Amino acid sequence: MRNPRLNMLMAMLATGLVAACSNPVRQDEKPAVKDEVVKVATDDAAMEAAKREGQRTLPEFWQHQAKPAADETMFSVKFDLLPGPAAEYIWASVSKRDANGIVGVLGNTPEAPGYALGQSVKINEADIIDWQYRKGEQMQGHYTTRVLIDRMPPAEAKEYRAALGW
Repeated sequence: MRNPRLNMLMAMLATGLVAACSNPVRQDEKPAVKDEVVKVATDDAAMEAAKREGQRTLPEFWQHQAKPAADETMFSVKFDLLPGPAAEYIWASVSKRDANGIVGVLGNTPEAPGYALGQSVKINEADIIDWQYRKGEQMQGHYTTRVLIDRMPPAEAKEYRAALGW
């Protein structure tokens, strides 16, 4: 059973698991290292600041997603799949954004029953806390991931930074 005081952060490197339907993974793109759940307390100041930064810079993401440069791919957002006390934050590649809303494809294996990796879901923009896209060899965004990487053992952090092009 979930502890409502913990956010389920489906983070680290969902980037290579499921690319946006309109942005297929190129053969030269680096795959994800892991798909894991990291639990973070809801009152974690660094994570809350990262989430605010992800939300604040979301318009920048949408600009790039709407008109990507030739070297920009893999547009995904991290959002709360279960808004409320039993939050589960998960990555989804953006397959559509229009006047009817946002549709994404789940890029992590959800813990929530009734959801599956690769499933198409509607996303409420207010539930988005982070975003990512690949520009050349380097991932952009990933504010929450940066917080988590800083807390990893050095060798593991190095592995993630390399996969993200940092």
